[in-house]
Amino acid sequence: MSYAWVVSVDIAEKTRPKGRPFAKGNPGRPKGSRNRTTVACLDMLDGEGAALTRVAIDRAKAGDPVALRLVIDRVMPRGRGRTSAIALPHVRQPSDLVDALAVVVDEAAAGNLTLGEAEAFVRILDGQRRAIESQDLAVRIELLERRAKEFVR
Repeated sequence: MSYAWVVSVDIAEKTRPKGRPFAKGNPGRPKGSRNRTTVACLDMLDGEGAALTRVAIDRAKAGDPVALRLVIDRVMPRGRGRTSAIALPHVRQPSDLVDALAVVVDEAAAGNLTLGEAEAFVRILDGQRRAIESQDLAVRIELLERRAKEFVR
């Protein structure tokens, strides 16, 4: 069995000029404005959201795979990350970072942190390292400038 695919292309779409879609000075649709179809759909569903959500949840519980997917994708919020509590040592100087990184690696190896969470901790500790180094450099520069002023006198 063979299928023939038919694709229709609007002639106006081919000849439309590229570049700015609006005339000069026309900013286009105002920010925050909604499509008419979206507004019409929202008006039709006004006040029915809770009832429709309940029906979708009931059907998902009954085993409807489409309703289950809808509930998981739309009703339940997608996890953007969980809170991870690990006991890191205080980091006041660069040498403290070695112990802190060891704790992160140990927690990830034990399965208490996902690799993504461990990577996030490593990025935080790297930022802390850069801040400590910047502070250390600022103190050193200030000390050198003081010594240079005393030397010139």
